[in-house]
Order: sequence, then C-alpha cells, then structure tokens
Amino acid sequence: MFWIDPTDPEAGGTGHTVRACRNAGVPVVFQDQWTIWLRELTPDSTMETFAPGDRVVAINTDHSGPILAPRAVTQLLYNFPDGPLRSDQVYHIAGVESLRDQSQGVFLTGLRVLHGTHEISWHHSRFRKVDTLRDHAPKKRIRRRPTPAKLPTPAMLPAFH
Repeated sequence: MFWIDPTDPEAGGTGHTVRACRNAGVPVVFQDQWTIWLRELTPDSTMETFAPGDRVVAINTDHSGPILAPRAVTQLLYNFPDGPLRSDQVYHIAGVESLRDQSQGVFLTGLRVLHGTHEISWHHSRFRKVDTLRDHAPKKRIRRRPTPAKLPTPAMLPAFH
C-alpha cells in the first residue's frame, strides 16, 4: 500500500519502490483504492453525518498520518498546534466540508490540524457523536452549604446580677 502523488505516482523514492514492486510482480495499491475499500468495509450504520454544533468524541487518535490527505500533497508536514486529539475529550464541531472520497471533514473548535500553514479538516471517521453532553461531561460537584451557627437562647446566656 502506497501513499503517492496522484498526479505522478512514479515520482521520487516512492515511485522507485512502486516500479521495483511491479518489476518483481508484487501488487501495489494506492490511497485512492484503499480509501474506497475502507468505505466499502465500513457498515453504513457507523457512518455518521456531522453538522456544525454537534458534540463528538474521538474514536481514532492515531496521529501517524492523515486518513485522507489534501490533493497534490507530496510531503506529510502535519502540525497539531493546539495539542493532540484525545479520546476522553468532548469536542465541538465548528464546521464541516465534503471530501473527495464522498465523506466529511470536520473542523473542531480549539483543535486545529495544519498542513504547513493551511488549516485542514479532521476526517469524520475519527469521531462519533455524543448523544447527550450529560453522559460524557464531568459531573458537577455538589456544594455543601455551611450550617448556620446556632444562636444562643436566653437559657444559654450567663445570668447577670
């Protein structure tokens, strides 16, 4: 499986490896094909549609590479300036875009992924919707009210002569 420049699949070191595999009779597969396989293998019931305002949690926090890179990307220069994606965190979807593999990319409030200096979306397959915030947010602590001090009754006061 290879991640290649779709405009020139035999360019650079990856292209050399692709040619060597083909010469040796080893089958090669590019990202356009294996993203289709992933989509076909994913049951429709797990494919969620997201909208701005949805709350989500991450189910795939692997940052080793993008699930679907932007077109004509020759180097994987990704940066997570706001920190890593965490599985125990509830995120807010700020925006949604349609991707070339017919899936969705999501933009999260306060958690960007950059390719160079350009912000790109997170692939929707990294997330699942949170049905209710109550189920995933930390429970509020119950404040205890201080007990009022007891006021002295006349029987408790010392007698004055």
